[in-house]
Amino acid sequence: MLGGYAGSLFILSLAMLVSAKTRSAVFAVTVPFIVLFVPSFLSSVNALSEILGLLPDQLLQISYAIGAFNLYEAGGKVTGAVPILFVLYLSLYAVMLPGTYRVYRKAEVK
Repeated sequence: MLGGYAGSLFILSLAMLVSAKTRSAVFAVTVPFIVLFVPSFLSSVNALSEILGLLPDQLLQISYAIGAFNLYEAGGKVTGAVPILFVLYLSLYAVMLPGTYRVYRKAEVK
C-alpha cells in the first residue's frame, strides 16, 4: 500500500509540474502515461532490465518488485530495489513539489 501511495505522489506531482511548465493539459496527461506504461512494453528487452527495475511503475507494482528481488550495487554497498525506489521517488517528489509551487506562483493572476 505504501508503494502505491509513494508512486501516486510522484506521478501526480510530475503531472502537476508538466502542466505548470507547459500550460497544456495534453502534455500533463501524456507524460505520466508514458512514464507508467511504456516500461511494461519494454520489459521484454533484456538489456534494459536493470533500468526498468528502477522506474516509478515498479512502485505501483510493489509486490512484483519484492518478488523479483533485484539487487543493485553502489559504492560497494548492495541493496534491493525496493529501498532505492522509496528513497528515490519520495525525494524526487519532495524536490518537485516546491518547484511546482514556484511555477504556479509566477502564473498567478494579480
